[in-house]
Amino acid sequence: MAVSRLMRTSTLTIARYSTERVLQPSGKYEENISDEGFDIQCSIQPLGKNLVKMLPEGYTKIDSRTVRTTSILRTTSQFTELSADETEIDGLTYRCFARDPWNTHGLQSDHNNYIFILKDLDV
Repeated sequence: MAVSRLMRTSTLTIARYSTERVLQPSGKYEENISDEGFDIQCSIQPLGKNLVKMLPEGYTKIDSRTVRTTSILRTTSQFTELSADETEIDGLTYRCFARDPWNTHGLQSDHNNYIFILKDLDV
């Protein structure tokens, strides 16, 4: 199977948060989620053992997924105030944590490997 076909084995709906912060009735400021999500074609796979080292403390291989896609997604960043993209996989909400670009490896299809981690994991 060609690499480009492997990138289209699944479809995920991505939710992207806006940069607008709104005061909620509870008194907390929260970011507004965009009114519309967007779909990406991708391949969803378990996290490889070499990537486990990149996970935040307390997260395990079971709490994460690798998503391979040609789309550009927003990841978690401690330097910006933008929230990471989110999606639902197997009924659980995952947050886009890190990007590993594969555009310099000479493959037939340039793509990105993203690490998604469980959003509401209390660690």
